[in-house]
Amino acid sequence: FEMRQTAFARDHGYGARDVVRVDVARDRFMDALQALGREPDFFGVDGLNRCCRQRQPQECEEDGLGKHGAQSITTPIGQWEFNCNKAMPKIHLCFLWHMHQPFYKDLVSGEYRLPWTRMHALKDYYGMVRILEDFPQIRQTFNLVPSMIVQVEEYARGEARDPFLACALKPAESLTPAEHTFILRNFFMANVARMINRYPRYAELYTAHNAQSAVNDMKNDMKGVFGPQEFRDLQVLSQLAWFDEEFLEHDSEVRALVEKGRNYNLEDQALMGRKQREICAKVIPEYRKLAASGQIEISTTPFYHPILPLLCDSDIASVAHPHVPLPPRFCYPEDARLQLEMARDYVKKTFGVAPVGLWPSEGSVSDHALELAAAAGFEWAATDNGVLDRTLRRAATPEVTYRPYRWSQRDRQINMIFRDHVLSD
Repeated sequence: FEMRQTAFARDHGYGARDVVRVDVARDRFMDALQALGREPDFFGVDGLNRCCRQRQPQECEEDGLGKHGAQSITTPIGQWEFNCNKAMPKIHLCFLWHMHQPFYKDLVSGEYRLPWTRMHALKDYYGMVRILEDFPQIRQTFNLVPSMIVQVEEYARGEARDPFLACALKPAESLTPAEHTFILRNFFMANVARMINRYPRYAELYTAHNAQSAVNDMKNDMKGVFGPQEFRDLQVLSQLAWFDEEFLEHDSEVRALVEKGRNYNLEDQALMGRKQREICAKVIPEYRKLAASGQIEISTTPFYHPILPLLCDSDIASVAHPHVPLPPRFCYPEDARLQLEMARDYVKKTFGVAPVGLWPSEGSVSDHALELAAAAGFEWAATDNGVLDRTLRRAATPEVTYRPYRWSQRDRQINMIFRDHVLSD
């Protein structure tokens, strides 16, 4: 049938001139449409009377149908074959999720300087791998930085000393003026449209805070606006906003907190804290399970996320930037080797599979760094196509970028893939 409604055709992936060939009688096709829940006239008012039973192969190809394109649709009245499959282009697409946060723990004080490892463990690190269980045919690669996973482990054990979490769990009636200021400065650090505005009470508090801050010349003097109840609601909602959809939808206790919406009490506060530890504790087992099943591959990064080429030899910077001022030479390739070996051993111990893939810290590579990676047992590495551009001394166009490469020197080799910088960023 000719597609008379061009907008409908375009929305469903057909071109304006595409023709659907249906080798069935008009009445039975009407029944099929009804079984599929479609309006009989969705091809146009007179479309059903314009059945093209015979078309030349050349015409079909011109319309993008292919010579033998056929789609089988099973309905309650039997199977129908429609010659309507377009010759769609295909691409092998590799998703490589780079999970990284800096090492936020201050090794002198023992405190975490920022909360982002915990927050992303609540929102991303578990949920992004858990959802793959609903799509068993999809396989993806997750790059896990060991120094980040070490932090997740500490949160899961309840051993992390996080002042942000401590302020979120402290009874609002006991907060000091300094803690009031800390909360107001840090507990609105979330996307306003998608996270804060999702919760009406959180949005109210955000609006009130902004209005009062403007009046008080940004001094955060909130006397008369934020009392204990306002602070407790902020303490709870600022954390709930980061919870993954998996828990917001399927965890009855979390869902009850969301539905309550406001006027939280101490028990609610304690529950919010307990759930955070519970979620953090689920992260590593979920990756371990899907790695064991083969649905995901786990790659890794040098343990503490060092810039390997500079660790091998800081003078390598002059290769990419010939006139850059350099500090006194720093050359410790044995440390670079140790960072790679520690990362590989840690991932094998923690997730049960020795990684063969490497995302070098910040995508930084050099011949020396790749030689060390290959010697440590890594078989492939990924970096940015900006590096490919500089290496080949020509533009890393799609034709150049979208293919694998092999680096080799002496008796070492490692396969390489390059991300599209613009697309990835």
